[in-house]
Parts: sequence; C-alpha cells; structure tokens
Amino acid sequence: MREDYDRKMRALVSDTTTYENVKTDPTARYQNGNNSIVRRLKDLKLIDHRTAKELSSTNATCPRIYGQPKAHKPDLPLRPVIPNITAPTYKLAKYIADILQNSFHSQYSTTSSFEFCGDVNQVVLPEGYIMISLDVTSLFTNVPRHLVIRSIINRWNEVKTQINLDLFLEIVEYCMEASYFCFEGRYFKQTYGTAMGSPLSPIVADIVLDSVIKTAMNSLPFEITIFRKYVDNIFMAIPRECVQQVLDAFNRIEPRLQFTTEEEKENRLPFLDMTVIRNADQTLTTEWYAKPIASGRMLNYNSFHQPKYKINVANNFIHRVCSLTRNKPLDEIAKTIHQHLRQNNYPKSLINRLLHFNISRLKPSLIPLRNYRQPYQPSARSTTNFCIQHPADHPASHLPYHPQQHQTQTTLPISSKANHHVSHPPSQSSQHQMTCNISNHSMIPRAIEATISKYTQSPTITEQPTASSIKKPYVHPTNLKQQGMKKCTGRFRTYLHSRNA
Repeated sequence: MREDYDRKMRALVSDTTTYENVKTDPTARYQNGNNSIVRRLKDLKLIDHRTAKELSSTNATCPRIYGQPKAHKPDLPLRPVIPNITAPTYKLAKYIADILQNSFHSQYSTTSSFEFCGDVNQVVLPEGYIMISLDVTSLFTNVPRHLVIRSIINRWNEVKTQINLDLFLEIVEYCMEASYFCFEGRYFKQTYGTAMGSPLSPIVADIVLDSVIKTAMNSLPFEITIFRKYVDNIFMAIPRECVQQVLDAFNRIEPRLQFTTEEEKENRLPFLDMTVIRNADQTLTTEWYAKPIASGRMLNYNSFHQPKYKINVANNFIHRVCSLTRNKPLDEIAKTIHQHLRQNNYPKSLINRLLHFNISRLKPSLIPLRNYRQPYQPSARSTTNFCIQHPADHPASHLPYHPQQHQTQTTLPISSKANHHVSHPPSQSSQHQMTCNISNHSMIPRAIEATISKYTQSPTITEQPTASSIKKPYVHPTNLKQQGMKKCTGRFRTYLHSRNA
C-alpha cells in the first residue's frame, strides 16, 4: 500500500506541465517578497499597523505535499494537497481572498444541499428535456492564471477595496506564483494552476469557472431550464439530443479546463448528497442519497464522548434526511433513519424522540407518526393527586399535559407557614388540611406547570394546627434563601426552622 502511494505521488510531481524542480528552498525569498508587499500597503496607508503586523511573515516553513485518495473513482487516483498554512504568503493570500469573496457573488452557485433542494423541487422541465451533470477534471491544478487576471479586470467594478487595480493584480499574481512544496527532500514549484490548500484557490477557481460557464452558455442555441453549480459540480437540464453539443461547448474554451458529463439513468441523477428524480409529469423531486462506497459510519453511541455530541450527530442526520427527501412517505424515511442509526448503536427510544421532534418542526401536518410512542396522556387521577412543588423540580414537568375542563380540588398538608414549599404527599394521619382551588387553564405544552405553580387563588387555611402536630416537610435547598431558612449540614438533608427559633 505504501509503495503504491509513493509511486502515484512520484508520478504527480513529475508532471512537467504543472510542476518544476527547484534546487534550493525558496522560503526565504518568498518571505522577503511577502513582507515587501505588506510594507508597500502600509506606506500607502491602505492597511493599518495592526493589519501589517498580522500579514507579515517571520518564521515560515516549506509546505509538504500529500495525496488524498479519490475513493469514489477506480484505481484510487490521488488528489494533490499542499497545506499552505506554513507558507510565507498564507496570510496575505487569505487577506486578498476575503476581499474577492465579499465582492463576487455567482448567479449560478448554490451554497448547500438544502438550498439546492429548495431550488430544484417542483421545477417543471419542458417536454424532451433530461438532467445531466458536469464535472471539471482537476479544477485547481488546471485553472489558467491568465484567465484569473482577465476575469478580475473584467469585473473590477465589483471589487470592494481601496487597493488600486495594478497593485491588486500584482498581489494576486505573486500569491499564485509563490506556490511551492517539498516531497522526499526535493523542492518543487507549481507553474500552472493554483494549489489545493491555498486560501486564494477556491475563490479564483470560482471566478474562472463563472467566466467559462457564461461563455459556454452564450454559445448554446437553446434555453437551459435550470442551472446550478457547487464548486466544480454542475447540474443542468437540457434537450435530450444536445448532450454532446453542451460538452463540446464547455471543453473548447480552455484546453486544460476539461469537463466530463453524466446523464440521468431511469429518470434519476445523483447530485451532492441527494438524488434528483424526474417524474412522469416532468416535475423534479429529491431524496437523500449516499454513495455506494459510503460505510454508514458516524459517531457511535457507545463511544466515550459526551452525550450532547452523540445526540447532535443523530439529530443532524435525521434533519438532513427529512429535509432532502421529498418523494417518500414518513414511514419509509423513518425506516431509513432507523437502519443507519441502529448500525451505530443508537437506542430506539432516542431515535423516536428525535424523529418526532424533527418531523413536528419540518412537517407538522404529517404527525403523529404510525408506530411511534404517543405523547403522555395523564389520567384524571394523575392530575389531582400530585405533590405541590416547583415546576422545574416536578418529576413529570417534561411531559405534555392536558388539564381537565372543570375545576379540580387538591388537598395538601398544612405547615406552620402558609407559604411553605410543600413536596410531600398528604399524610393519612394528618387531620388538618387545607384546600386550594385551581382554575381552568388553556391547553399549554408541558402545561403541568399551570397546575403546580401559578395559582389564581391563594390557599385558604381551614384550621390552624399547633406546631407540635405538624411533620415538617422536605424543602429543596434552592428554596431556602427565599424562605429565609437555615441549612443544616448533612448529605442531601435540609431542615426547616422558624424565624423565632
């Protein structure tokens, strides 16, 4: 395995059309050039002293290239990655990238699967149209640098910066030129394209791809119903007989920037983490999709992580599947979710609760779900025989409650103070009781609070007992400060004392 990796990496760096070998480490030279540009920006008062200090480089080291396998492709080709975080021009490239990112907004790009799902669902294609997807072959290493400069010049009126055009283009060219790395003790310089790992690469690749798309679409003689782009993946709907014409229009613009195409099969086309489906009436719907190579692994419930992280993993997975699937009933969605989460040892009770929460939030008209545990419905007895205590401390305060439509009379023992917080149930031996009337309340979620906290009428004492005949109840320590009581030492014990004791 290691020998195969080394062989593929040597084949990558030996590509003389993209990389060239340099004799010595160029880190010091690029670091001096970076600091010289930063001083010019400061002298022209385009940046302040603090920004100049942040953009300066003093202890840069040569980046080390590594290959990332493309597991979804045959023969596992490697994707070259150069982590430029240690490079001398990293901070300056990030500064320029932020300016371009805040200035340019593509009309074709989609930011996430959820946005794409909202755009494509219920779109009606004309008769004879099909779905295809385009993919760029090695986008970053094949971005033409001259096209980057030309695209920035053409859209300079959109750039929001005080730096003039000549100096801005000089900085962009220098950051792309200062793309170098070391491998097996040798130093290489990238002569074409941009490095995957540089903060400037994503935005300049997006600018170039927008320019190519605009040129190609203007040359097509037919209308494209829907067109969306996510990085280097393109989704579009075109006439069935024009697939090759579209591919030729995109590939003829730049010799190094080549596209591959994939057509729908059985009216289905995978895109991002969903499958787009063309129905019989030419409408589009989506469903959640995982690649065949996906292992289905996620954070296992038996792992030694905090429960909140495991709950968040399951909750996000359920939210994604429910949001992206628009063509299946809830029973099938729930079956898919149960299958994946149970493989990672998540308990059924937790899955059901998270399912009910997400579906009630995303699709409230479709609940309750079949075969799911229904919300708690207390009986008439459970609504009258309860302990009077604070709602937050009540053992059933997390359960939904439906109050009765008639007044309920509740009995509770009397303490020496009428406003004591009582948590014990009524004692059968106590002959001194008082009653309190609880007025009707509207139905509120978790509304057991309505019957145990805010009473509309104060309790009325029928008879005042002696202090010796009353068994002093337990009071939670958090209520002592409000009651003005003293806390005695002892594990989980609190005693009530009157103010005059």
